Amino acid sequence: MKKTSLILQAIFVLILCVTCQKEIIESQDYPRIRTLKVSRITADGATFNAEILSKGTNPIIEYGFLWDIEPNLDYHSSEKVSFYDPIGKGSFSYRSEPSLTKDQEYFVQSFAITDDFIVYGNTVQFVSSGSMSPEIKAFYPGIASYAYFGDSDKYNIAKNEW
Repeated sequence: MKKTSLILQAIFVLILCVTCQKEIIESQDYPRIRTLKVSRITADGATFNAEILSKGTNPIIEYGFLWDIEPNLDYHSSEKVSFYDPIGKGSFSYRSEPSLTKDQEYFVQSFAITDDFIVYGNTVQFVSSGSMSPEIKAFYPGIASYAYFGDSDKYNIAKNEW
């Protein structure tokens, strides 16, 4: 009986020691960020989502998403969208419309930058349903001029022909 009682007490103490606890986020210099599941995957694009779990002691000066067809994303060479508006703890999203190929697997990763750190979230993957074609709304310069050198009587400017 004493042996059974000791075994039950030992099991009880073990259970108390191993129970799950909510993660305690201690004060740190750098932010913590998590990439969430990609949503609204349609023929017009996909929505990238992320959450800043803690902002750290240094202010976030840039944040956003990286994406590519290769899993090893890089701030300098992957597709990227950046935001510069002040942000604290919470979520943010971006709708990628003109740059996704249909039936292509993509990898997405969130990031946050302070004066001292670049912090990356986890990488998530999804298969694109396509995206909208790019739309040219303007070009520069808006007008053009030309110079003509040669025999002017052989060129008809009104008809644009020689």
